[in-house]
Amino acid sequence: MFAALRCFSRPPTLPPLLLPASSSWGPPAQVATSLLGRCQHHPCIQPTAGMKTKSALKRRCKDCFFVRRRGHLFVFCKTNPRHKQRQG
Repeated sequence: MFAALRCFSRPPTLPPLLLPASSSWGPPAQVATSLLGRCQHHPCIQPTAGMKTKSALKRRCKDCFFVRRRGHLFVFCKTNPRHKQRQG
């Protein structure tokens, strides 16, 4: 969990005046690329789309189905996860 948060947090950047001349960090652009490269070591993290919030839910394809949970109506789709909707 903390590794995932570390990947999405903003990399530390310091103005060039605050970095010592013998700094092993290099320019801020190199710092950002080296820290962003760490996220590639976590293959389990995949970007996902959130749910659409709608007042009138509709099935968008033949594989969409309705589910009632916690007093709300949801639409889920196994073939296209972008079709997920929540009653709002």
